[in-house]
Amino acid sequence: MRNFLIIILLILGLASCSPNIGPAEAPNSPSPSNGATGISVTGINLSWNSIYLKGDQSINSNCDIYFGSNSANIPQLASGVISPYQISTTLDSGKTYYWYVIAYNENNDTTVGPSWHFTTVEQETNSAPNTPSNPSPSNGASNQSIDVSLSWTGGDPDPGDTVKYYVYFGTSSNPPLVSSNLANTSYNPGALNYSVTYYWKISAKDNHGSTTDGAIWSFATGSQPNSPPAKPSKLVTNYSWYYPNNYPYYPDTVVISGKFPNDPDNDSMYYRIDTGDGYISPWSDPHAFIGGDSILLLTGTYNNPSEDTGTYYGLKWQVKDIHENLSEWSDTKMVAVGHYNSSYEHDIYVNSSNSYNKYFYMWDKGEISRIYISLNSGSSFNAYLYDPNLNIVKQSTNATIVDWLFISTNSKEGYWTVVVQKTIGDAYIDVWINTFQLPPGFTDKKWKRR
Repeated sequence: MRNFLIIILLILGLASCSPNIGPAEAPNSPSPSNGATGISVTGINLSWNSIYLKGDQSINSNCDIYFGSNSANIPQLASGVISPYQISTTLDSGKTYYWYVIAYNENNDTTVGPSWHFTTVEQETNSAPNTPSNPSPSNGASNQSIDVSLSWTGGDPDPGDTVKYYVYFGTSSNPPLVSSNLANTSYNPGALNYSVTYYWKISAKDNHGSTTDGAIWSFATGSQPNSPPAKPSKLVTNYSWYYPNNYPYYPDTVVISGKFPNDPDNDSMYYRIDTGDGYISPWSDPHAFIGGDSILLLTGTYNNPSEDTGTYYGLKWQVKDIHENLSEWSDTKMVAVGHYNSSYEHDIYVNSSNSYNKYFYMWDKGEISRIYISLNSGSSFNAYLYDPNLNIVKQSTNATIVDWLFISTNSKEGYWTVVVQKTIGDAYIDVWINTFQLPPGFTDKKWKRR
């Protein structure tokens, strides 16, 4: 009996040593605060205070949360949580939500908190970005540098919004996208081409995804800078010699020639002649030449050295490139004009050669009457003679010597062309092209050596 009493006393002593567990405190201090408005619809954290005492220790209460938009029937949102608690879903804009918390201690003694509510923000209205404007270069601008940089005015009417820009650029009137997500209102397209029209457009997009497209603008780059041809050298006179009636030799025909100067831009060129007596010939276009090409101008004849009367003329020439840039006039070449005596009619030979061929023109009373061609190598070739209208009037194929006779009243005007082709591999390739003319204004003048 005594042992039983001892056991009972021990149990009562141990019980008196366990800490006292108090009830859970009523939930309080809610966040969002009760009745709050303008609450964001996303990322909401619900928080509150609730503790219970275990002896002299304060412990956060475990809680069940009830949350919804119907105040008469608020469903449970979560259980067994402690403050705070984040709502993972997006709420509706401009709606009032109700909530309360039931707290309990470790003995599951519960305390129901008061009902709270808050209202979310009204649906946010976002304005689209400003329409891109004030383009530079201005719309329709011309003669722009090939190193031009593009710029524009952008922005957004909503404070705090950020805007990114998308650049469409090219030679098509519907230009392609070339750059995205630009933070600045400028874009460098790199080196452009001369004399080209470019089109461009800017699209602006804000951080809410709203987009505003600008108009399609255009500008044109300027022409490539061009320099005039170099000054041509003085014309050169060459002579054929004839021995009629045992006279000492004398110049019978004057051949005037010149070599085209170089053009800094390697442009094709045209030429004209100033005869020194107030006459300037038309430009040679559409017959164009390049630097190093030669012109050959055949004049009339002079027959008698004892008849030394006549007039001196100063010849000079000028070239221009295809962009109408003019060279300086050449220095003047003085040539004396004598008199023609029709009793002497003969063929005059003008000889020249290069690495491919030998040719001469025969001259008779102001008309070319014979053309002779042979290759230095003696190999075969094709030859064609084109009149001023570029019609073939003479041709020889697979020839070793060409000896053409012809008379043409049109030979005094325009440009005649001789083309020689040589076999290279399996094909005939142009190896020599020569254009010649009787210069306008010269055909009635008979030139002699000075």
